Amino acid sequence: MALSQWLSSSRKTPQESTSVYDEMTVDQLRKKLSKHDTKEQICRIEDAFKAQETLIKKLTDENRRLHDESKYLKAQEAVTKRLKDENERLQNENKYLKKQVGACTCCKRYNENYGHLSWRSDSYGAPKVPRTKKVHCYYTSSSDFMAGSDHKLLSQVKLQLQSHNIEMIEEEWSPGRIDRPVILFCLNASRLGTDVTQALTRLAGVPMVVLVVMHHVPNHARRVTATESILPHQDTNISLTVDAVFWEKDGLYSCAENDNALQQLVVYFSSLAAF
Repeated sequence: MALSQWLSSSRKTPQESTSVYDEMTVDQLRKKLSKHDTKEQICRIEDAFKAQETLIKKLTDENRRLHDESKYLKAQEAVTKRLKDENERLQNENKYLKKQVGACTCCKRYNENYGHLSWRSDSYGAPKVPRTKKVHCYYTSSSDFMAGSDHKLLSQVKLQLQSHNIEMIEEEWSPGRIDRPVILFCLNASRLGTDVTQALTRLAGVPMVVLVVMHHVPNHARRVTATESILPHQDTNISLTVDAVFWEKDGLYSCAENDNALQQLVVYFSSLAAF
């Protein structure tokens, strides 16, 4: 190649020059250019290498910035999910409190108008005692793996009802018994939809089912999303759906989630109680 042609090709910008010499070291370029005694060209090539190093540093800094931004966005996404779950829990709690207020209002009106009918005394002036209401139901569990947590929750419901002068009379459900509400304790240990569907299949034809989803989760993960919001069942026989949390070794947790489930069950069966 003629020297004039070579010099003409070397008049490219630093960015273009790097593509020509990117496979050669600085020493190799010095030797090649020294043959033509072109100090000016050596300076240009060195400038091109410096520009390339500056570009690499700039890209490295940009890559680091994007990495930090990605970590921040992931953290924000986790916060958003946690806030969404908390908001859903508060909405469910709000619904429950509204039901409680409604129930209290109804009880107040009942006592004002018919409260005297709920008390009795004998002709000898014995102290008045409240009349006890009764509610009948069946119960069944989809698994024996609940470590007695299902029976403990049922006992707590009975105890709460007794404090309202309501006696719960429960019997274990067997196929063909459809004259009373059936409490179905459904174990959720894998996929929620599959577990619930399989459990409900056993109660096909039962007109009133109270679905209690027993979530087998460790203590740090006991805040669960309400089953009713994940699986909005179209089955008309499901009268109520609640969620409870337990662990095989710890049993039924003492927590807000289980307190909420307990109160919903108490309100529901209180509405069915009769003399």
